[in-house]
Amino acid sequence: MEVVSRIAAVGRVTRALILAAVLFGLALGVNAVQILTMWIALFSVRLRLLLNGSMAYIVWYWMNLVFEYLDSAKISFSGDILPYGENAIVICNHMTWTDYFAKDSLKFVPGIGWGEWCISMKNMKKIEHFLGMYMMGMIFIKRNWNNDKKNIDKTFNNIKSTRLPVWIISYLEGTRQTPEKLEESQAFARQRGLPILKNIMLPRTKGFIATVNTLRNSHVQAIYDLTIAYSHNTEGFQAYPHVVRLHTGALKEYNFHIHMRRFLIEDIPQDDEELSKWLIKRWEEKDQILQQLRENWTDGLQLHHLPAPWIIRLKEEELPLLG
Repeated sequence: MEVVSRIAAVGRVTRALILAAVLFGLALGVNAVQILTMWIALFSVRLRLLLNGSMAYIVWYWMNLVFEYLDSAKISFSGDILPYGENAIVICNHMTWTDYFAKDSLKFVPGIGWGEWCISMKNMKKIEHFLGMYMMGMIFIKRNWNNDKKNIDKTFNNIKSTRLPVWIISYLEGTRQTPEKLEESQAFARQRGLPILKNIMLPRTKGFIATVNTLRNSHVQAIYDLTIAYSHNTEGFQAYPHVVRLHTGALKEYNFHIHMRRFLIEDIPQDDEELSKWLIKRWEEKDQILQQLRENWTDGLQLHHLPAPWIIRLKEEELPLLG
C-alpha cells in the first residue's frame, strides 16, 4: 500500500508540474503577443484592447478547463438567471485565489461572458496575470482616493468610448477574508453603527460608487452580485482548496457554489449616500445566503444547470436557462 501511495503522490506532482508548465508557457506566449500589439493603439485603442482580451482569454480558458474538466470541480449555481451576452459590473465576496476559478466558471458558460476588467490592489500586481493585466488596461488601486478615482475614470471612459464587451470585476472588501480581518470588519461596523455581518466583511463603497456613476448611461447596463461559497466534506464550510490542489486534481472532497443576483443600473439609486446604503444591503443579503449555505449547503435552493465551458457554443435559442 505504501508503494502505491508513493506512486500516486509522484503522479500528482508530475501532473501538477506539467499543467503548471503549460500554463506558464501559455502566459509567456500571450505576454509576448500582447507586447507586439502595443503599436496598434496608434491606430485603434479598441482593436488593441480586443486583441489583448482575446489573448488573455486563452490563458483563462485553459485555467478553467483544468478546474472544471480535468479536476472535475463540483460547482452549483442558484439565484437569478444571467441573460445572453450582457455587459456588467460584477461584485463578489473574496476568500481566496480560487475565487477567480469559481467566478470564471460563469464567464465561460456559452453565451454569458467574454471580456473582463479587474480592479485590484496595487500590491497584487506581481501575482495576478502579470504583464497581461497591464496590457489589457486593468486597474490597480493604492487606496489613495485622489489617484484611484482618476485611474478608474480614465479606464472606464476608455471602455465607454470603445464599447468593449466587458465584465468589470470588483472585490469590494479590498482584501481576502481571514478570521482576523472579519473580526476587524465587525469592530469597524460596531463603531460606525453599520450591520454586523457573521460570514462576510463589509464592502468598501467609494470605488463602487465611482464605477457605477462613471458607467451610467453606457453599454454596461447591469450589476451582477455573485456570492461564492466553499464546502469540504470533513473540514466544513468555507474550507477552500489551496491553488496547488487545483493542479494536483485533489478537488473531489470540495464543493463550490455561486449565488447570482442581477440588477439593472438604471434601477439603483443615483444619490451617492443612497447607493452606499444599497450596496450595504446587498452585503447583508450575502451574509444571509452564506449563513443558509453554512447550515444546509444548497438544500432548499433552486439550482440551475449551466452548460460546461468546454462544449461547443450553442445558439442563443438553445440556451433557455440563460435567457
